[in-house]
Amino acid sequence: MATREFVVGGEDLDRALEEVLLRIRETEQKRKEIASLLLPLKQQPLPQELAGEALENSFILKVRRIEKLESRIAAVDSGFLGEELHTLDLMMVRAVAVIFQYDGGTELEGVEYYPNPVPSAKLLCSMEPMDSFEFETLTSIERLSAELRMAIETARKYRPDLLLLDGSLLPRYFDPANLRGEVAAKLHALLQQYRELYSLCAETGVMLAGVVKDCRSNYLLKSLLRVLPRLGIKFSPEDEEFLKHLRDTVFLDSLLSVGERTFSFKCSDEFPLYAFYLKSVPEDRPLRIEFLGGAGTAVRVAELVYAISAHHPSFAVPAPLVEADLRAHLFKEELELVHETLVDRMGFTSLLDLRRERRPF
Repeated sequence: MATREFVVGGEDLDRALEEVLLRIRETEQKRKEIASLLLPLKQQPLPQELAGEALENSFILKVRRIEKLESRIAAVDSGFLGEELHTLDLMMVRAVAVIFQYDGGTELEGVEYYPNPVPSAKLLCSMEPMDSFEFETLTSIERLSAELRMAIETARKYRPDLLLLDGSLLPRYFDPANLRGEVAAKLHALLQQYRELYSLCAETGVMLAGVVKDCRSNYLLKSLLRVLPRLGIKFSPEDEEFLKHLRDTVFLDSLLSVGERTFSFKCSDEFPLYAFYLKSVPEDRPLRIEFLGGAGTAVRVAELVYAISAHHPSFAVPAPLVEADLRAHLFKEELELVHETLVDRMGFTSLLDLRRERRPF
């Protein structure tokens, strides 16, 4: 499973592609073989080592399929663009909330958009000196901040039964120790927004969940590997090494059946945040669902997400999030227009463009 290097070009490209395809086929076969050995886990209770951090006592749980949905479900997403310039850095962010109303029929009863179906994008600029890493971090923070502001306003205004965010409920990939100045201050403010959203949802009874569409974590699989020997399931050193390099969703795609989810496991020491994996359609990978709450919340969130994400056999993303993504999307031409307008009004570009963007040859 180690990283491999290939020479690309001419006949070497064909050989490289064949080797890549062979490795993919071998990985898929091995994954299915190992998953079949773990099928007995579906009938076993959680061992004590995992039960302490779980909300349920079973590895795999069935999710009830709601035939007639009566709920108000909101989803928040954002789009963003960023451009590094010489004098300043530009960012554009657009956040939108979509509120789906289901009144017990077989079809969607109504849709609302907040603040409106096509909200204006917010233009941000920073003149603080920062490297490319800091700029990328700042754009991510600004995007999340816009989403959280929208989520807080939506929870207050609409009081949905379920509020969905696109992505994790935790800002996982920011290291405060490596940030400074404006970026560090923005991160501190972002963390306060998360706390405000958690408190608001807890006080108002709004269920909060984050849908991680393309999860790369292998936390659950590593947890299972620690306890499998005690359950009488042993792998060869080669197979164990293979499993250590798989992602949770890749492995669980073979283990979970449609309408099944994993137990809920703790993903924060500070807040009551848990996560489970749900397989809602036959031809797509399981979704990682993070939520705020306890065991009762896990059951209800799983049922609602299953009901709104099982409409297409090969696409598991909940319908409200799909609509929010479409409404929030920004096209690169929108930021290019801002750039061109600045150039036109200044009359020259040397103060704006980076050298790599204005080479004369």
